[in-house]
Amino acid sequence: MLLEAGPTPFRDALAIRYAGSGPLSVEVFDVRGARVERVVEGATSAGSATWQPAGTVAPGIYFVRLAGRGFEVVRRVARVR
Repeated sequence: MLLEAGPTPFRDALAIRYAGSGPLSVEVFDVRGARVERVVEGATSAGSATWQPAGTVAPGIYFVRLAGRGFEVVRRVARVR
């Protein structure tokens, strides 16, 4: 299981690298625990993605979660103006 997200803090785009086995999902949550966006759904191996938040996503702390069968990894990231 691998999850890297950076740079942090970031402004316009966040690069995400992940690895694991089985169906994988990568999601972004705000500090209240509400899902902001599902970045990856159903991947079966390692990969990368870019999260480019919509203009309505405020600066602040967010959590990037990689989840698969029987595991979960979370990284904290910060978005600035």
